[in-house]
Amino acid sequence: MKKSILTIIEGLIIGTSLSMGAGGDVNVETTVISNEIIDTSVENSSVGVNVETSRGSSVDIKDTISANHIENSSIENSSIGVEAKAKNGQHLEIRNNTNITDISDSSINNVNIGIRNKTDK
Repeated sequence: MKKSILTIIEGLIIGTSLSMGAGGDVNVETTVISNEIIDTSVENSSVGVNVETSRGSSVDIKDTISANHIENSSIENSSIGVEAKAKNGQHLEIRNNTNITDISDSSINNVNIGIRNKTDK
């Protein structure tokens, strides 16, 4: 008999969250944020990489996995993937990122999946 333990995650950032001031560079490479989300309820949370920079900074995010396998879980009002904000027209590069490769027996409602980027001038 398989035992199930339900885990509830609410209002958290799971993974890498960086806020960089003037003159810094952000490089996030070859990172697995959450290989498996099983028997879990995720609400109002972020699973993945969140980066925000300001003047004179650059962002390079590559080869990350945000949530590889999701099974028997509920995800609501959350985001999965990469979110990057580069202010003042700075360099922003996102490549080779995997968000979800497999979902089974799960409910996903009001969830942003993928890359969300914004460069302000």
